[in-house]
Amino acid sequence: MLNRRSSVFLVLEGSAALASLVLSLGSLAPGRVAAEWPSEFPSFQRDRGWYFYNEPRPRPDRPAPEPEEHAPKPEPPNWAEPLPPEDDAKPMSVIPMEGLALEAYLRQLPDSELAQMLPSVPAPAIRSWLPVLMDQALTTLDRVSVRKYLLVQQESMRRSEKFSRIWQEVIWTDPGFDHPDGMPLGGIAQSAYDQDRAVQDKQSLLSLRENVSLLLVVQPDCRSCEIAWKILKEWGDIYQFSVRPIATNLMTLGDGTAVLPYPLIVESLQITEFPSLYLIQPSTRYMTRLGTGILTEQEIATRLLRLIPEANPEGAIRHATPVEFPLVSTPEPAPGGR
Repeated sequence: MLNRRSSVFLVLEGSAALASLVLSLGSLAPGRVAAEWPSEFPSFQRDRGWYFYNEPRPRPDRPAPEPEEHAPKPEPPNWAEPLPPEDDAKPMSVIPMEGLALEAYLRQLPDSELAQMLPSVPAPAIRSWLPVLMDQALTTLDRVSVRKYLLVQQESMRRSEKFSRIWQEVIWTDPGFDHPDGMPLGGIAQSAYDQDRAVQDKQSLLSLRENVSLLLVVQPDCRSCEIAWKILKEWGDIYQFSVRPIATNLMTLGDGTAVLPYPLIVESLQITEFPSLYLIQPSTRYMTRLGTGILTEQEIATRLLRLIPEANPEGAIRHATPVEFPLVSTPEPAPGGR
């Protein structure tokens, strides 16, 4: 009985000691226990929880970016700058123009020095340098050789561009070279030019029909010959020209036109392709070849006006190849032809 009472007293004494220890610890930090939540803990409130995103966090100090250094852009070449006068150009006797001396000179010439001297180099030297520098660039295949070639080519293009611009300005400002009627540029001017030219061509052809006739050389079993004869016959009806087909032997075309045999003429002209169209001028006793194959009506008219001396004296001499042949008596055409 006494043992039980003693154990109970011991438990009560331990509880009292523990309570007194807690009270003593609380008395040591009264400010922390009585602190208000919003002021002491701004990121942790009793009713809303912990604001993790409101916690102040130290930010690392980043160094300020260094200013970027931009390389100065090269100034574009002034294409409008006039070429230096010929008095400033290097004498031709100093610059090699051809052969091994030119190759050795260009091979040893630094690209920087080449760029400085190009504006004053005469045009004949530039023309002779281009193929040599291209061969050296394709042989060595290095940047310096390619740059040399590009420098000379660029200078050549610059001078060509300047020449073209001056050439156009001279044509515009000099009435002796400006012919808008003969060289129309705009669409409206071109349309008016074509209409006027068609009227003039028709009048020229009608004035030449008395002095000119056309022969179409054909051969048997030739589809192209049939088509070419049909086009030529219709063209002759429009402009009232004398047109007829001839061949080595007597034959008949698909429309019933009789083809007269002229073997001597065909052999003398050495015709190997059919059909072949020829122009006959009885006054000069010459035959002029106009073309081979199927020609349209416009092509026939254009070639006649270019090759007939009466219509174009200079063009007939330069472009035509007349074949002199003594014309035989021309028989009357068959009822199917003209």
